[in-house]
Order: sequence, then structure tokens, then C-alpha cells
Amino acid sequence: MKTKTLDTIQKIFNASRIISKIVFVFSVVGFALSLAAIITLPTAPFKLGVVNIQGLVNSSPAASKAETYAKMIESVIFCAGEAVLAKLAERYFKKELEIGTPFSFESAKQLRNLGICIAAVSFGITVMFSIAEAVFNNFLLEASTFTSDLSMAGSVGIGIALIVMSFLCKYGAEILKQNEAGE
Repeated sequence: MKTKTLDTIQKIFNASRIISKIVFVFSVVGFALSLAAIITLPTAPFKLGVVNIQGLVNSSPAASKAETYAKMIESVIFCAGEAVLAKLAERYFKKELEIGTPFSFESAKQLRNLGICIAAVSFGITVMFSIAEAVFNNFLLEASTFTSDLSMAGSVGIGIALIVMSFLCKYGAEILKQNEAGE
């Protein structure tokens, strides 16, 4: 049964699918550029004309090359994680659009899996940031000055919210199934 609300949901899901594709592309580009920066950093001049390349990465003008490496590694980890999550979200929205409603057992299952992946990947990235910070501060930097500016901790909550929403979608699918059986 098509309704105006379901049409609106489908339009939002289609827009979300497109946004997920865009985020994926930007994440892959960010990953590639950050990786290129790590590879070329030993040979790259730290100053091009009046622009201090290191200053573009670090907020402190006295930052060392090691701190610049740390920021680039952090960026690689962040972009890789975002690319994975964006691709998973795109797959979910595409599959839901094929099914035609979020209130199906398949959509609910995929939403639950997406929530689990978002929570797990976000937690994993946050742990990797902490490990990278500890390694750089304890082994590679003379003074313990490197701190991670990025955090994915908020995304863990989003993952949990999606898991809860998946149960609402599953409940909706059960009601639809009961209504179809009763008619």
C-alpha cells in the first residue's frame, strides 16, 4: 500500500543513498591524498613560497615532522573508516529502495547490521586513534605533545540508535504480515 508518507520516506532514502555515494567518494579521495602526503612528506618542502605546508596540517607552527606524520596517519584512518561506513549505508539505502519499504524483515535486518557496523567501526577507529596517539607520544616524539583532534565516539551512539530503529522496522514488518494474513 503506497501512501504519501511512504513516498516521502522513499525520497529521503534516495537522497540519503546519493549523499552516501558522495561521502564515499570524498572519503576515498581524502584517504588517497593523506596517503600521498605520508609518502611524499620526507621529500616535500615544508614551505612553498609563503605557505607553510606543515602549518596547513598542524595548528602549532612549531610542530615537528613526526607530528605531521601523526596527523596524516590519523587522517588515513578516519577517511578509511568513513569510506567503509558510507559504502555500507549506500548499500542499505539501495536495498531498501528495491524492497520499497523500511518495514520489511530484510530491511530491518540490514538496518540492524548497518547499526552494528557503524558502532563497531567507529569504536575501532577511536581505539586506533588512541593507539596512534600513545605510540607517537611514547616512542616517536621527544615531548608528549600530540593529541588526536578526531573522535568517532558519537557515531557509536548513532549505531546503537540504528539497532533500536531496526527493531521498530521489524515490528512494523510483523504488523504488516499480520494485517495481510487477516485480510
